[in-house]
Amino acid sequence: MADTPIASKTTDFYLARHSILLVVVAGLSSAAFFYFGTGLHPIWWMLWLAPVPVLAVAPRFRAGAAVLLVLIAWLIGETNQWKYVRHYIELPAQIVALYFVIPAAVFGLSVLFVRSFSSTRISLRGLARFSCLLGGIRISFRVGVTAQHMG
Repeated sequence: MADTPIASKTTDFYLARHSILLVVVAGLSSAAFFYFGTGLHPIWWMLWLAPVPVLAVAPRFRAGAAVLLVLIAWLIGETNQWKYVRHYIELPAQIVALYFVIPAAVFGLSVLFVRSFSSTRISLRGLARFSCLLGGIRISFRVGVTAQHMG
């Protein structure tokens, strides 16, 4: 299969078929890990693996595309908490939006942080990836603890 470009009306957007497949697989696998790794009854080791697919592909794409991938993966993965937050504890829509978007934005910034290390070829890539993992886990843990004590 040849790397045929996907047509776009902008001149600076080019993705080959293998790149699109890579983005979809990385995003969906991260979302699945987030889905099962967070919530009221999380599987803890899945949350540790959740950032790995998006961190692996983030240096290959532009910063905006990497952040968009991370935001979508996080928001899809956190849908397991929608029914609880919206129907059981009946939070207002504005608070629910903040409940999901703020941690996604923090995770997006942490992926940009990791990208900055990988693009400048600093030998601290492992430290940067580890700090990103800890940031995402810390946010999810706080959300889980808060959710358990609110209801």
